[in-house]
Amino acid sequence: MSAEALNLQFYGDGRPSEDPADFLRTFSCIMRTVPSISTDEKKIEALEDYLGIGLSAETWYTKLTSMQKTSWAELDKAFKSRWPPIAVATKTREESERELMELKLTDGEVAMKTKVGRTETWSHVAWATKAQRLAVDAQISSGSVMIWNV
Repeated sequence: MSAEALNLQFYGDGRPSEDPADFLRTFSCIMRTVPSISTDEKKIEALEDYLGIGLSAETWYTKLTSMQKTSWAELDKAFKSRWPPIAVATKTREESERELMELKLTDGEVAMKTKVGRTETWSHVAWATKAQRLAVDAQISSGSVMIWNV
């Protein structure tokens, strides 16, 4: 079992470090890698082991009806009803434009190496990649509407 599986725990009490949708997706991914957990019944039983003891999530699990525990689809539906996915706040076009205009590559950064995620790359490549993403987000990736600003 992966190291991620050992650290995966869901409490359901609203703590800032916890995202219900991320937990459920990660749990499902882990369950697909465990050969001994090949049925909905075993997956549903395994879920209980990943819930914080005596807390909101475990209380919810113990109160599930037998119908909600008959299939993973039913349990998934009950989970998402109790903990709906958190709405993602997306950047507006104006925010992306502003961020693009503030993006600078200084002379000192040219020809230097930097890390993007776990990958080492040239700073100008990282800068150009970020600028391109922001331009797409700002919906100005083609045409010349804002070229004079950039």
